[in-house]
Amino acid sequence: MIPANPEPPGMPQPSEAAATQRDYSAWVIRAQRWGMAGLLAALLDAAAPLAPLFGQALYVAQPTLGLLLPRRSITDLAQWLDQPAGLIDLCRALEAADDQARNG
Repeated sequence: MIPANPEPPGMPQPSEAAATQRDYSAWVIRAQRWGMAGLLAALLDAAAPLAPLFGQALYVAQPTLGLLLPRRSITDLAQWLDQPAGLIDLCRALEAADDQARNG
């Protein structure tokens, strides 16, 4: 018997999606705190064709970067860089944070 509304394979469960969103917010908050949200958004936008390469580099550097930042946060960033939709969402959130900081 086939379930009425099957989940597509590979889709994150609601708890996983919520955890990823929290980490996503943490990156935006860090960028705001450093005053670099707009700059990071522009750099990510300009480097979009190389984003998957940067994502793979983060996976390799994760053990070392884990001394400075939470490893889960680094993994989330690497995943966003590997996926075009994740990169676009991250850029939009950084741009929104930069606009908010400038206007209010």
